[in-house]
Amino acid sequence: MASAAFHARPAAFSKRSVLALVLVGTLAFLALLYFIGTDRMGGSENNGQAHAAAKGLTGYAALVRLLEEEGYQVSTSRSEAMLDEPALLVLTPPQWTNAEDLAELIEKRRAFGPTLVILPKWFTAPTDDEKAKPGWVVLGGAGADFWDLAINDKTIETRLTESKKAERRVWQTAGGSTGELPASTAVQYLDNNASLGSQPLVTSRGRVLAALFERGRGSADSAQDPSYIDENIGFERWRAAEREAWRVTVVAEPDLLNNWGMADAARARAALEIFESASGGQNLPIVFDLTTNGLGQSRNLLSLAFEPPFLAATLCLLVALLLVGWRAFRRFGPPLAEDFAFAFGKAQLVENGGGVIQRTGRMHLLTRPYAALVETRIAGKLGLKGGGRELLDVALARRGLEPVAPRLAALESARRTNDIIRAARALHSLERTITR
Repeated sequence: MASAAFHARPAAFSKRSVLALVLVGTLAFLALLYFIGTDRMGGSENNGQAHAAAKGLTGYAALVRLLEEEGYQVSTSRSEAMLDEPALLVLTPPQWTNAEDLAELIEKRRAFGPTLVILPKWFTAPTDDEKAKPGWVVLGGAGADFWDLAINDKTIETRLTESKKAERRVWQTAGGSTGELPASTAVQYLDNNASLGSQPLVTSRGRVLAALFERGRGSADSAQDPSYIDENIGFERWRAAEREAWRVTVVAEPDLLNNWGMADAARARAALEIFESASGGQNLPIVFDLTTNGLGQSRNLLSLAFEPPFLAATLCLLVALLLVGWRAFRRFGPPLAEDFAFAFGKAQLVENGGGVIQRTGRMHLLTRPYAALVETRIAGKLGLKGGGRELLDVALARRGLEPVAPRLAALESARRTNDIIRAARALHSLERTITR
């Protein structure tokens, strides 16, 4: 039986081909990291809804841009962890939001910082206009007045007034600024706010469109707990957020702040006054929440990979990749392939059969058949057709060769492997000296 061996074989790909594959894979991996790092692995945020990433009429992308241009530190958040940040949190809940869940979220914020809530009003649908840009919508009417928001165990109710014809209603801020709302058939305002001790921020015809509410300072003690202080945020920001944690600003009329409203300079100035009042004049970051709009996601995987304790594993992975790449292009010799365990051909078949017989220990059973075979071959070379071994010995003697009978007898009587091989070689040596 043949033993396994190895032989050199040509590479399936050249070094240039492998290098090209590695480069393409590396670029694809870097692109994946980029999209993960920029939170672009999910669907488009510009989906026509009323939130800070939407560019339709009811979105607030223009408000975000305005605040950024005014020097505020503005960000959008798709993580629930950002709800506990010491910042002015802006909530833009959609129509289907549960009012009790929203009230619970606002109550939780009393330990971290002020909150500004922009209530929804419009129902929207994607536009069919071929010239429309992504995220554009058409208004489908105003929602019913069902918003009852609880703050400090007091209920803030909203009301909706509608008209058959679109009107431009005049508004006025607490600071004296005036302007007009976009021409629409519906205005949403706050009801019975006087009994809640609120401070009106924007009014229109005696109706409060936006107001500041006080929910009490006694529950903000947790903000003083050092366990809430992050070294990357700083103690001063926590203290500033704590001082204004009692502030809850509710904007009932979203047309004051949405993209439709930001088309007017007067309404843009009113928006800045609302945010100044909502933050209590403190230089706090502004975070627009997207989780209540169904755009929440877990924490960024890429940022986690480069933060302790995952940073050590990331560095080990990078070093391992470099070592694997270096080893792949610095091969010691050509690639080796294992030979077939059984070679092809008649000679190999005979060798394999002999190996089987040798393994079974039955070599002595081959002596007489092999002796008869050799005797027949020698008689053929001498031109004899029978006569026995005596006649073979006479014919060999005439040629000056040794007799074959003793060698045939020695082979037939051999029992041990070494004796059998020795006798067979003696016969073969005599046979090869005979010529026709």
